[in-house]
Amino acid sequence: MRGATLLFGLWVPAKTPPEIIAKLQQSVARAIQTPKFQQMFDADGSGAPIGNTPAEMAATISAAGKRLPAIIKASGIKPE
Repeated sequence: MRGATLLFGLWVPAKTPPEIIAKLQQSVARAIQTPKFQQMFDADGSGAPIGNTPAEMAATISAAGKRLPAIIKASGIKPE
């Protein structure tokens, strides 16, 4: 079994124009490559930020959602 994954992401309203989403993603991808940003992630043990595209982030979230039922069942977690 894999360890936990920490995800950070930005969400925008559903009807946000694709060109705005692309510009936002490009700006974030540039920002997370700066030494100061890298140092912040190294300092708290988060690991190197990735800077996924919106499609890659959607795929990551989808895959995690498919794994959760088995993890919950194996852990014995019960709703209260």
